[in-house]
Amino acid sequence: MNLKKSSLKFTAILAIAGTTVFFSCSKEKEGISNPFTKHSEEDSKNIKEHLINAYGYAESAIQEYPEFFVVENDIVFEKKNFWTDYALETSVDAAGNKHYRGTYKVNPTGSAYVSIQSAVPSTWKTGVRDAMTAWNGLNGKIKFYEYLYPYPTTGIGLITVKYLDFGSSSTATARAPLPGSGGKPGSYIEINSNPNVSSASKKRTIAHELGHTINFHHTDGTSGTLITTGTSSCNTGTNSTSVMNGTSQVWGGFTTCDKAAYSTLYP
Repeated sequence: MNLKKSSLKFTAILAIAGTTVFFSCSKEKEGISNPFTKHSEEDSKNIKEHLINAYGYAESAIQEYPEFFVVENDIVFEKKNFWTDYALETSVDAAGNKHYRGTYKVNPTGSAYVSIQSAVPSTWKTGVRDAMTAWNGLNGKIKFYEYLYPYPTTGIGLITVKYLDFGSSSTATARAPLPGSGGKPGSYIEINSNPNVSSASKKRTIAHELGHTINFHHTDGTSGTLITTGTSSCNTGTNSTSVMNGTSQVWGGFTTCDKAAYSTLYP
């Protein structure tokens, strides 16, 4: 979503299960990948061109990091295994403010477990739990449960919530990847340790990122495939208060079109 002045900005990073390079001083940084992993310049160029030409992202919306690209500020695409997991995106719609999906759905559906790392502050942990409760309240095909001892099986997938410093080049509040070709939910949500946001915004932010992990794009973007809900107002009108809107911070809960898109994507 993009914060304008005091409003929250967090955009989706169409991410795959990778991690960013951050160095720990006083904060605990868990699960951070090797900052010296190298990817060929040519392959990085090809991936970026694919994100522009096949996904329809504006070049200005793409940020490159050593191990991944971040698109629209919060959707992560890892360079590793990119061509296996994300190469098949082919449908780009011309109008925004609608519900869009990526290539791969979560399959099978069922229970997804969310592991909150110890470095995540208590206020953010509350936001994560509240967001999970909100999604579960829709009674859809995917349920989110906290991964606690005694540890259960990981069900359809494990989503790890991390607390990191995104660095000065990022204005995102959080980011997450979409499901890849294996059919599992995006494997992590990363929270930026810098922005100071309200409790309500924390809940909304995590609800938005959970949406990415189960294959929802931004409603105010043009990338992905249109979700045809059968409700004409959802397919032709705007949905500025949708949980998947990438710029609005106004959220009073899931909209009628959010619910229609969810039940259409996972009937």
